[in-house]
Amino acid sequence: MKLFAKKLFVPGVLSLVCVAGGCVTPPSHHSTQEEVAVRTNAGNQAVERLIQKRSYWTYVNLLTRSGVQHYSFADRLHFFLKDEQGRQSALKFLDQRGGKRRITPIWTVYKPLEGTNCWVRIERLFDRGADDPTARTLYVSVFNRQEMIHRRKILTTEYISDYQYDRHLIFESGNHSVTWKTEHDHLVYQVLEDDLNWKSSPPAETNTKQEKK
Repeated sequence: MKLFAKKLFVPGVLSLVCVAGGCVTPPSHHSTQEEVAVRTNAGNQAVERLIQKRSYWTYVNLLTRSGVQHYSFADRLHFFLKDEQGRQSALKFLDQRGGKRRITPIWTVYKPLEGTNCWVRIERLFDRGADDPTARTLYVSVFNRQEMIHRRKILTTEYISDYQYDRHLIFESGNHSVTWKTEHDHLVYQVLEDDLNWKSSPPAETNTKQEKK
């Protein structure tokens, strides 16, 4: 079956591309920004802000069997730090991968390490069920505005089906110490030292190796 396309232009409105499946608007670019974490000083004043920028494209199919349909694609995440003077530093090493390998985390939490210029990010990236080790893995990144300092994958024994990480993730000592505690897992991770200490029995798969930058 051949598809026939025709481009229509309505003065002062927009141009449309009409095909057998409907009429679609030209792609348009959008972006949003969100403050995901803040570093404060002793006076509780913000001195550094971690900003997440989402960029994506959208288009609209005006003629479908279900009516008007909206679509988005090429979704990307970018990060930068903003100081007290409003100066921004792009954190390209944190940018989300694009294309087929793009990953949208199940959940992510960012914390400043008090008394330093460093930050820690902890993520759960996959949700493929208990049989997949990646669904039981915590992904840790430690960085500052110049570079990624170190990364680590922490494989746990228990699959947590809910997304309420704050029930299990505890930050202490100015966010320098992170505890992950569930019914079967109990571990403590010292962030800057990259030191992992299991309080419970670790998983049989010893997949807690460190990834250097």
